[in-house]
Amino acid sequence: MAIAQIAANARNPRRHFGEAGMAELAESIREHGVIEPIVVRLVKEGVDQPYEIVAGERRWRAAAMAGLEDIPCRVYRQMDDGTALEVSLVENLCREDIDPIEQAEGYRALVELGLKQKQIGERVKRSQESISNSMRLLNLPRSIQDEISEGRLTASHGEALLEHKGHPGLQLAIAKAAVEENLTTRAVQTFASDHSYELEKAGVLKSLYNAPFDLAGCAGCRDRRAEQGERGDCLNVSCFAEKAKAHEEAEAKELEGLDLVGVSKLRYDAYKWLRPPPAGCRGDCEHRKQAKCGEQMWPVCVDPKCFEQLLAKDGKAKRAEKAASYEGLMEQARERLGDEADLEALGRAAVLVCEQAIRFAKKKNLATALGRIAKPELFDRLKEEGWESGRVRRVRDAALEIANHPVALVRFAAELELMADVGNAVSSDYSHADKLWWLLGMTERKQDGQDTEDPGADGAGKEDGDAISD
Repeated sequence: MAIAQIAANARNPRRHFGEAGMAELAESIREHGVIEPIVVRLVKEGVDQPYEIVAGERRWRAAAMAGLEDIPCRVYRQMDDGTALEVSLVENLCREDIDPIEQAEGYRALVELGLKQKQIGERVKRSQESISNSMRLLNLPRSIQDEISEGRLTASHGEALLEHKGHPGLQLAIAKAAVEENLTTRAVQTFASDHSYELEKAGVLKSLYNAPFDLAGCAGCRDRRAEQGERGDCLNVSCFAEKAKAHEEAEAKELEGLDLVGVSKLRYDAYKWLRPPPAGCRGDCEHRKQAKCGEQMWPVCVDPKCFEQLLAKDGKAKRAEKAASYEGLMEQARERLGDEADLEALGRAAVLVCEQAIRFAKKKNLATALGRIAKPELFDRLKEEGWESGRVRRVRDAALEIANHPVALVRFAAELELMADVGNAVSSDYSHADKLWWLLGMTERKQDGQDTEDPGADGAGKEDGDAISD
């Protein structure tokens, strides 16, 4: 039959034939001819193209490309539209090179003809589940379907994107990232949770972590994506905006006429909680406000820079006061360490130094450990005082001589340990100079001239006491 007498089937689910593949087939036909006839049916006599292709459109196109005028055909003069479409669809769907979207559209067309998915599966030799999964791809946005048809995304990518059905903005954002970054199917499945910050910036979701409204109304919402124990994200940006606006209006109405500030209306870095306020923070300061947080009222400062300055000044004053309270105790410790007859103080000093030296050296060789802890400390201390390098070397040599006198070395190392202990106590609000108090043999801590709790209360005194008895 003349190729010019045959028309293509407008209802053929296959729309992409591939230029490279068509060129190869045309070359084969040019050399060997069309081996397998195409199937056509008579549509209407007396017109230029009375016949329509039922199966074999790819061979028909390649024959025309090869320059053939005629093509072998199997002709059906009586075939209704439904039968012709069914034969065409089944013939194309049985091929391996049809793309997933064309395949899904073919299945849908057969369903529209009245066939059940089970019947379709029997005819194309596929499972009903495979037919159903394939047809679900048609629920994706058209642009994502095109990406699958053109091979930039796979059917597996499409199935992963269907987890966000009903949220095309999110699906498109993830699909774009999958194409640009060549993501695996697994990466597509976890993209929403792994890149929620980027997706929020893109405007396709809103994090519920700092949602200003109560999330009780979001429980069980299909637009809420959350792992167990998490607040999650809202995939319906417009709904989130409406709830946030309603909450803001309700809060503004509640605060109307009151000298209050709503914390949810402030940026997280635009205020500081005054719990407690630093020294110098006046009660009548214009930057001091009452904030409503939930059902409670709390004082806040709406000038964070001023707050930080007052806090730093307050902390500096407290540290200076605390350091001064230790000066007298350190003098007592130095006197006891210098008293050769005070064997109790020397014994306690030895325990402190040995414990620190063993921790430092990670071995129980006392001479080596004491040398490693004391000599470098002395050398660094002299350098900090700005002595010239030659003098430092000479004093370092003298320090090596001190190492041969264990008592002098223990006293020196103990003083360094006590100085570090006091430094930690001054710099931290939660530290106490337990080693200093213990060396002085105090049964109670003394600070600022007041008796306080026993050093064994937090366990430190008991541990060192056990070391002495051992």
